[in-house]
Amino acid sequence: MDEALTITVIGGGMVFIGLILLWIMMDILVRLTSKEKTPDTPVPADTAENVPAEAGSLLKQQAAAAAVAAALALSSAARSVVAPQDKAALSPWQSTHRIRQINQTNALPRRKNN
Repeated sequence: MDEALTITVIGGGMVFIGLILLWIMMDILVRLTSKEKTPDTPVPADTAENVPAEAGSLLKQQAAAAAVAAALALSSAARSVVAPQDKAALSPWQSTHRIRQINQTNALPRRKNN
């Protein structure tokens, strides 16, 4: 019992050590391969700081309109889900497998009642 516990602890430790090593290697690779942004990069002129107040309200109106359109599309999609079929009607697949199951249970040997 002690041997099994020791093997389990060693295996779990190895897994976590492997995960930590992978994490460290990925961090090193990201640091080596990532390109740092240079301060010489020009900032786009249409940032929120440079937009006048009127254009800001226009952007808010457009964002609100897009949110309403998305909400309406999602709500209509939720309503258009296919209605469940009648429980009494079986598909040919279901009826075939149910008949097969009934026949298998009938084919089992039965005990004699004494």
